[in-house]
Amino acid sequence: MKSIKKLLSFALCAAVTAALTGCGSGDSAVTAAESTTAAKSAATAETGSADGTSAPAEATAAKTGTAGNYVPGTYKAAAPGKNGDVEVEVVFSGDVIESVLVVDHKETEGICETPIERIPAQVVEYQSLAVDAISGATVTSDAILAAVADCVAQAGGDVETLKNKSVEKADSGEVVEKTADIVIIGGGGAGLSAAVAASENGASVIVIEKTAAVGGNTILAGGGYNAYDPERQGNEEMNPVQLETIEKLLEKEPLNDTHKMLMDKVKEQLDEYKNSGSAKLFDSVEYHALQTYDGGDYLADPELVLAMCMRASDMLGQLEDYGLVWKDKVTTYVGALWMRSHEAKDYKSGKGFIDTFVNVIEENSYPVEILLETEGTELMVTDGAVTGVKAAGTDGTEYVLTANKGVILASGGFAANNEMCMKYKPSLLPTLKSTNSAAITGDGIVMAEAVGAALVDMDQIQLLPTSSPFTGSSPGYVGESAGMYINLEGKRFVNEYMRRDELTAAALAQSEGMFYIVTCEKNAIIDENGRNKFGEKVEDLIETKQVFKGDTVEELAEQIGVSPEVLQETFDKWQEACHTGVDGEFGRTSFAENVWLDEGPFYASIRTPAIHHTMGGVKVDADMHVIAEDGSVIPGLYAAGEVTGGIHGSNRLGANAVPDALSNGRVAGQNAADGK
Repeated sequence: MKSIKKLLSFALCAAVTAALTGCGSGDSAVTAAESTTAAKSAATAETGSADGTSAPAEATAAKTGTAGNYVPGTYKAAAPGKNGDVEVEVVFSGDVIESVLVVDHKETEGICETPIERIPAQVVEYQSLAVDAISGATVTSDAILAAVADCVAQAGGDVETLKNKSVEKADSGEVVEKTADIVIIGGGGAGLSAAVAASENGASVIVIEKTAAVGGNTILAGGGYNAYDPERQGNEEMNPVQLETIEKLLEKEPLNDTHKMLMDKVKEQLDEYKNSGSAKLFDSVEYHALQTYDGGDYLADPELVLAMCMRASDMLGQLEDYGLVWKDKVTTYVGALWMRSHEAKDYKSGKGFIDTFVNVIEENSYPVEILLETEGTELMVTDGAVTGVKAAGTDGTEYVLTANKGVILASGGFAANNEMCMKYKPSLLPTLKSTNSAAITGDGIVMAEAVGAALVDMDQIQLLPTSSPFTGSSPGYVGESAGMYINLEGKRFVNEYMRRDELTAAALAQSEGMFYIVTCEKNAIIDENGRNKFGEKVEDLIETKQVFKGDTVEELAEQIGVSPEVLQETFDKWQEACHTGVDGEFGRTSFAENVWLDEGPFYASIRTPAIHHTMGGVKVDADMHVIAEDGSVIPGLYAAGEVTGGIHGSNRLGANAVPDALSNGRVAGQNAADGK
């Protein structure tokens, strides 16, 4: 077998450098440029420039100084970003960077626009590579700077001088005071859902978001949304293994009154289902809650679990009322355990949820003000009640935001804060990457703790088994995330529908902690432009050895360096399980046609675990009030989404995060607006 390290040497060198620059400074960015100069540099001293038809942004700002001697001309270079190479075109005169143009990229829509517009403009304005990365988009920012540095080197300029040329920006020093009924910290799915709900209930709202764009982790999500939905789930058939799964869950001893109530209700529902003679998939809100409670090892608060599952189904319809169109067919996301995962019809990621809320706010002219690049720093407390937020803008502006009715924490968890993760769970490997936005660093949890909030389950940190080994992010593959998993020897090694913690443990036990997700052309989810569901060019993923392709099983085996006989045997067993619905090896219970491997070409995408979700956070009750250490409600303070704890226990089920954020965000907004 070929070493995976040799197979991926090019991709690892480029992409791992990108991941490292995501937390770094200008120095790191230039290192990335230097590592890719030979492979990515364009011919020097071209005359003229490209037509720029694919360019998202161009910088031609006024120049404030020269940087040295350049060989005049137009130069091109690329450096690895979050989802692939970011290519720039730079025009030099004798002593000035005249313009910087981003001509191609594969970065995440909704996040990349600001760095693509602002970084080139600032490089030109300040004639410097020491400009600040954009919060929440540091990898993209540093990729642009790395590629520009490459062009500077091609043109004969002094990269080190530009790296060290100070950028003097005038801090406003201004103190801005604003007042609204509700102040929300965080502009992701939970925050925007809360903003819409609060405004619908007559409240004025200020949302502060520390990055340059709304979206948070929601916009990066795969887009799965778990909810009981008898209409769409009624299109799926039940199999004996699924029935056995339910019955085994009902054999357990109840741990508390809520647990007993859920079990009794599901038993009653299952009896009715059996007596009806139906062959359709069984499900209910209570079964969703029972699976969620069991999936988190009964560590969660069962009342919070049930509330989330009930609200998820209601929110499913609410999103439709807001204009989101769901696909007719449900699926099962990795670690979701049941076929109740919904996806938006017109979106390939969580961007659909963000767009939906933004559109609702704009179309209805709701009184919602969003302050971007504004970071909450402190909760204001008056007579024991939270009455506002102090915040700071990246331009030096200080904000004092008074909340007449309440403050809602919707700032996410802390999966992108390695130090905080290691503090609460020292057993984590310090080298693990994160799938999260770089802005998800636990700010809201720290602020809440400072005013006496209780924290719960902080040591419960989940790894996503299906992450990119290059960047730690979710993109970088083709097909369904619950397709066939094979290790580096070409053998299947796990039930792909197991809990995420179990999948992670199984993956890390494999050679080099890596594995492949295998799919075929029919199920690869590649659009007419050759892009995967994340908008990445599949040919680029193949070129950088993140994805491997073979017209036949034998050719795929050759590409990934495994025995053709072993891989063919794995394929044969998989196909038998797909067509019979019986997995004799690992007990998988569902084989929808979107994971079948009937005919080539075939694809194998390399994956590995990364830090993904923090189940711990501030303690809340079912009305989304934040609870103090003494068990009392902290007046004026609410929370929703990943900033909260107690809902997912030791393990968040796949596709449960978005309904948690959106549905509980809605409740927080409603209750804050109503003073409940």
